[in-house]
Amino acid sequence: MIRLILLLFFLVGCSTSLQKNRTIAFFSSLKQTKVIGSAQIKIKKNDESNINWFFVAGGPGISADYFDGLTESIDVQGNIWHLDFPDKLIKGLIKPEEVVNSWKESILKIAQTYNNPIFVGHSSGGVIVLSTPEIKNYLKGLILLSTSPVNSRSSEARAYNNSQSDNLWDEYIKSPTSKNLKKLWSSWAELYFLDVGQGRRVLKKSRYYPHADSVADWFNYNYKFEWAPDSNNTLIIVGDRDLVQPLYLYGNIPEFSKLKEKAFIINNSGHFPWVENLEDWLQAIEGFGKNLLN
Repeated sequence: MIRLILLLFFLVGCSTSLQKNRTIAFFSSLKQTKVIGSAQIKIKKNDESNINWFFVAGGPGISADYFDGLTESIDVQGNIWHLDFPDKLIKGLIKPEEVVNSWKESILKIAQTYNNPIFVGHSSGGVIVLSTPEIKNYLKGLILLSTSPVNSRSSEARAYNNSQSDNLWDEYIKSPTSKNLKKLWSSWAELYFLDVGQGRRVLKKSRYYPHADSVADWFNYNYKFEWAPDSNNTLIIVGDRDLVQPLYLYGNIPEFSKLKEKAFIINNSGHFPWVENLEDWLQAIEGFGKNLLN
């Protein structure tokens, strides 16, 4: 149970929503896939500019497919990529620190390779970015989306108790398969989403990576930010009802005080704020892109 609660700190979400006059697009198709180290990137929107947005999936242990449709709906200048870490790219790595270092090296290489990179690190995706200090020299911008600079857990996550999840956790430990991991994450939907049924439906769309998931404990016990982003080109976005990584986890950390003050809080939303409040989430990211690039 302790491992389960610790792992919740790094969970990620999936998206589908209708808000006012904006909708998530469902016309996405794979145009281009590249492997860089232990990372996989897929281009989802191409305007052939020299700006590149990278949406980094969280987990660890889930694919970036949960961003499908969402990223095609964003009206920003630049090419938009999905970035995740499939198990097939870390097969030869056993120690958690080896896996984590390979991820850090991979996102650094991506930042060095592509012009004007803007990273959107969701949950543990943001953790990996904040664990890679060298990347700060290459980033055009950064969005810290439902993430945190420390390995603290929210009081809600610490208090969480679910007998179904406990049983599925035991099943997963005995047989760590993608199928069992997928069922386990589905059982945690009430922590991620305000609409549990919707949450479970969207969680079904992603692929699950047990080997990557095995690194979660290393993050939970060893993680602390290794660099603090510049408040001039960085934005924190968080749901006001995020039960996993709420804004208060930034606490009184001096390096993040300015960022915390100007954080964009998405009303009536959880750990995946675009699911419950797409309109405000689009306003946050599109406004950030406009201010950053104009």
